[in-house]
Amino acid sequence: KKKKKEKKKETEMAEHVELHNGKNGASARVCLHGATVTSWKIGGDELLFLSTESRPAPSPIRGGIPLVFPQFGTGLVEGLPSHGFARRSTWMVERKEDAVVVLTLDEEAIEKEYAEAFPYRFKLAYSVSLQDSGALETRLSVTAVDSFDFQALLHTYFKVADVAQCTVTV
Repeated sequence: KKKKKEKKKETEMAEHVELHNGKNGASARVCLHGATVTSWKIGGDELLFLSTESRPAPSPIRGGIPLVFPQFGTGLVEGLPSHGFARRSTWMVERKEDAVVVLTLDEEAIEKEYAEAFPYRFKLAYSVSLQDSGALETRLSVTAVDSFDFQALLHTYFKVADVAQCTVTV
């Protein structure tokens, strides 16, 4: 059990930004490693699951809301890890306000091995904001010099009290 606590602390201590909405008390934490939302609270209640099995960078964070780019799984881009490099890279803060952060990642900020497998000039801009309703809004913008195929998605891990009591309505 001691190891699990130590691993969780490493994830918690990773460089991150805190968001707060003063109108409703909602808060969120976004880790710069992977641009992963690792906490989202409304009324003090945590809405996201974060595994105590998470390992420190360069491994992706297990849980929260990871951003997957440029591929889901494997196969779209040979030489890239499962779910791409976005969740394994360190993002830069472009703009920060109380309830909003905009993070960026470009070809110069990714590991050399990823740049070799994905040889495109690009810039990702990812904004995370806490709305007055308590909702968490995310937006991803992809700007590129050359065209290329990609997949992007948020792989959200919600915290639930009893998974057997959960239902999904479409």
